[in-house]
Amino acid sequence: MEPETSAEETLEEEVRLNESFYIIRPLSNESLAQCHGFNLKKDFESLMEWKFWLTGVISTVLIIFGFVGNACAMYILRKPKMRSAFNQLLIILCIIDSMFLLSNIPTTVMALGLRIFAPVNSYFTVASHISLCASVLMIVALSHERYFAICSPHIYRIHMRAVSRWKHLAKYIVPVVLVSIFCNIPMLINIIDREILKNPIYVKVNLYLRGVHPLSTTGLLPILYLIFANIRISQGIKKLRKPRVATAIVSMSGSNFIELNCNIIGANNFQRNCSKNKRHSKEIRTTYMAISIITSFAVLNFPRFIATIIEVVNTNLIIKCVENEVRYLPTISFYRLDYFARMLMVLNSAINFLIYCAVSTPFKEHFLEHICPCIKWLTWLRKSSGQNQTNSAENRQNFRQTNVDDDDCDEDDENTVNHESNGIELESQSRNPQQNVKVDDNCTSSSDTLLAIIDSSQGPPKVVKEQESLETTCSIDIDSTSAQTTDSRGEHSV
Repeated sequence: MEPETSAEETLEEEVRLNESFYIIRPLSNESLAQCHGFNLKKDFESLMEWKFWLTGVISTVLIIFGFVGNACAMYILRKPKMRSAFNQLLIILCIIDSMFLLSNIPTTVMALGLRIFAPVNSYFTVASHISLCASVLMIVALSHERYFAICSPHIYRIHMRAVSRWKHLAKYIVPVVLVSIFCNIPMLINIIDREILKNPIYVKVNLYLRGVHPLSTTGLLPILYLIFANIRISQGIKKLRKPRVATAIVSMSGSNFIELNCNIIGANNFQRNCSKNKRHSKEIRTTYMAISIITSFAVLNFPRFIATIIEVVNTNLIIKCVENEVRYLPTISFYRLDYFARMLMVLNSAINFLIYCAVSTPFKEHFLEHICPCIKWLTWLRKSSGQNQTNSAENRQNFRQTNVDDDDCDEDDENTVNHESNGIELESQSRNPQQNVKVDDNCTSSSDTLLAIIDSSQGPPKVVKEQESLETTCSIDIDSTSAQTTDSRGEHSV
């Protein structure tokens, strides 16, 4: 079976030499009429227009953008602060996607109306299929790596410490490369030995094998595993983000502690829990990036999956046409779907950089710092100008408030006399104050916010707050009627 691009090239040449309204004469046999999805020349011309814009113009722009974006992504992911096992797998994914973009250049050039030597185009077509299969399998490998890290965090951490980094990466990369090459061996044989294509048995076997590859290898099996892995990953994320309950109940009368109950005691346990939570948060952020890559892959490869299903469903019809020595031509709608699917596959290999910038904050910060510091400077300039506008608006508001306060000066002088007289009356009541402080029995905090240390040798217990960025809420009721004091100016204080 010849590559699809060569068949299209032959058909285009025949249409140029044909001066009738038909690209292929209609068949008199009705049973074989389905072999020709279309036969009018005007339909073929409209189809070539679709090919020019989707496979030619738009794909050319995406290929250029994809090369630049993947190069920037690989440069940033190689930085020491970004170096991790998952990020190194992302570098391999960028390399594979760049190979796919490179292998699509001949197809894009031909769609623009230029001519390319046929054998070169055939080998580039094989490379395109190999890189596409490797890209799909690498996304499955990324999902499996995140599944291992989230669902078995302790085993994953021990594995990363016991096994060297290159062995860990080879466990994912080597199977991906070998399976991708093995699945595309039949296409390579078709290019090397074209005489074998005249054997009807070989053609039938080749057509039936499309149900295995690419339908199963790059369609059904990856989708089923990605659904299973992402469901388990979401459950693992909920488990890791589940807060560790730690409560502290305090009751006191005056200055004496009566009861203190805490679930966490000791600074070592607190620090260990903090480091564990930071490690889990990092793994969760990395997993969100993997989920974004998988989502974009599923959306952009869905048309290709539908086109592959249509080809497999029409296998018997294709075999019937081949046995009767009739050329098989799909319908116009299938060709348009195929061109649209190819354009989306190129888009999927070109937007890795945008996904990393949108999901990963460290990646975006390194990009602004190393690749494009001018954008960072413009962002700082915009923020500073906005802050200056806010400050000027606040100054104008303060100026208006000052004018209003000047109009109320007379009323304030009268109120001052009344305050002084009230202060003299309250001074006698504040000489023997009695304080009644009540602390609610429900004073709770998480394991990362409160640390209770009980020291029986140094008097009553103490409650020490360890983390400054978080808050512990306790409600305290103060009897203000018996705890009021008056200073020399007549103001109330507790």
